[in-house]
Amino acid sequence: MLHVSRKLTFFLALCLSLVFSSNTLATKIGYSGRLVQADGTPISGTPNLQFDLYYSNDLTTSLATQTLNSVPLSNGIYTVELDFPSLATLIANTPVSETLVIQVRD
Repeated sequence: MLHVSRKLTFFLALCLSLVFSSNTLATKIGYSGRLVQADGTPISGTPNLQFDLYYSNDLTTSLATQTLNSVPLSNGIYTVELDFPSLATLIANTPVSETLVIQVRD
């Protein structure tokens, strides 16, 4: 099997609402995307994916990271549940002029 070296980066500005339940804030978020090669060909297999949270003005300083192993793809499409314990705090502290961004890479 030919292994193609690739760095996949997809950004998504998030619109999130906080859910209050039993005096706790939500830490989980459902997230889906599609991974493709530079020529648009869907990626197949079960890659290990790393998800990083950033503020849109600083894409060099990760605020939180989660790695999921063996993520199943269907025609390059994946759906995952991310659990960032600091998510509610990050959202509450997001500057008005910024958005929260997710970067995905394998």
